[in-house]
Amino acid sequence: MSPRKSILVPLAVLLTIAGALCIERSQGRTRGEKRGANSSNAGAKPAAPSVKEEFAKLRRQWAQELHDKELDKIIALYAPDAAFLAPSGGRFTGQDEIRGLFKTIMDTVTSNITFHSIVTESSGDLAFDSGDYSETLVPAKSGPDQHYKGDYLIVFRRQKDGQWRIVQQAWTFAGNDLLPPSK
Repeated sequence: MSPRKSILVPLAVLLTIAGALCIERSQGRTRGEKRGANSSNAGAKPAAPSVKEEFAKLRRQWAQELHDKELDKIIALYAPDAAFLAPSGGRFTGQDEIRGLFKTIMDTVTSNITFHSIVTESSGDLAFDSGDYSETLVPAKSGPDQHYKGDYLIVFRRQKDGQWRIVQQAWTFAGNDLLPPSK
């Protein structure tokens, strides 16, 4: 596998995870909270979505923005001091380094990723989402599709504006390390 293809696969996975985490954090509810009004609150305003529901929405948003190659929208899901931890052990810190990683991915492949959240928890202004994923990467120029599976962990922090942003994101995958170490 060429070095360029080796870098793109982990990047696509990372982008997907980051998007998922941001979505869930922006919803801001804990897993135990219930949604909707009951019969005794017929005129009441519907409850806000749970943190679990918010993160599910953020995962879908992240995956779609990665697929659609919406670089600015993906980066907006990350806190300014976020870190992306690559399966190879590399660390991409801050939005600029993460942007460079995702730009390389988006220039090289189109990602089709599906998440399966296993655990979503929150406490105060911190939350995490952990699960597994399945991803197909379609090369931008030529070559066979690449299929990957692995696990992810995304840590979110609620920002002063109330939005959840990704502060730490880590991926694993079966197979060879595809991402080079960070600088």
